[in-house]
Amino acid sequence: SIAQSFEEGEKNMTYGILAGLTWALETIILGIALGMSPFVSTEQAVFLAPFVSTFIHDFCSALWAMLYNGVRGNLKNVWKAFCKKGGKFVALAAVIGGPIGMTGYVMAINYMGASIGAVASAIFPAIGSILAYLFLKEKMQWYRWIFLIATLLGVYGLSYSPDLNIYAKQCCNQENPAIPLH
Repeated sequence: SIAQSFEEGEKNMTYGILAGLTWALETIILGIALGMSPFVSTEQAVFLAPFVSTFIHDFCSALWAMLYNGVRGNLKNVWKAFCKKGGKFVALAAVIGGPIGMTGYVMAINYMGASIGAVASAIFPAIGSILAYLFLKEKMQWYRWIFLIATLLGVYGLSYSPDLNIYAKQCCNQENPAIPLH
């Protein structure tokens, strides 16, 4: 029924908003944490900081997913899916893509700040959609193109600042350029 469909949509919208809020909170926490002394004390610490924080993020995500599926009684189904050929490819893609993507995201936060890092991560679904259209020949309805362009314009609008110049930004410690300032 229409009422049931509307209720489901509201519930999904709430989940989406909560996911966005927790992602924003994580971005802020990562930006603050990466500016603290353990991550900027030496050249090696600056280099390893994104990798360490990515490991912690992915480990906590895996723990949360296992806990969630365990409480819902889905661990057996997860294992069955993993044992199939398609499940192994999904796991391989997650092991390769997750850490690489998350490390890039954390490096953006580390070197450009939380606001620019968040903007950089906000455009990846749009880039993925365009690449899927070009290389996988996926079809997109006309209104989805309009929403994609609106999203990109919105991200640009949120990130625009006449005073922002990433290339001229004082991002490094003058005594040791490998140590970013935050």
